[in-house]
Amino acid sequence: MKTLSDFFKAANKILKKKGMTDEQVNEFWEEATDTEEGFSGVPYVVIVYNCNDDLVCEACRSIEGEHLYKSKTEAKENRPKVPYEKCTSEGGCRCWSTMTTSILDADKF
Repeated sequence: MKTLSDFFKAANKILKKKGMTDEQVNEFWEEATDTEEGFSGVPYVVIVYNCNDDLVCEACRSIEGEHLYKSKTEAKENRPKVPYEKCTSEGGCRCWSTMTTSILDADKF
């Protein structure tokens, strides 16, 4: 039996064959799955950024980068919240984040 992950892999292969880059494929799926609760089997990635300078504290450095979740709901509930409450920078937290679908990671769940 084919799984949802198999469907996404096949669809991604077709989209790439048509000349789409990985970024364009993710943008396509983000638009296609843009609902409040997301879709079952569609993973989401939260990327936390910081200013990457000498003023960034260790707490903020620890949450920087990609955080992969198996659903939009899980991502909303569990992603690092910014501004980060554990930030110790003198001027305050300067982190920000984005959330998007990560169809290319569907086989990781």
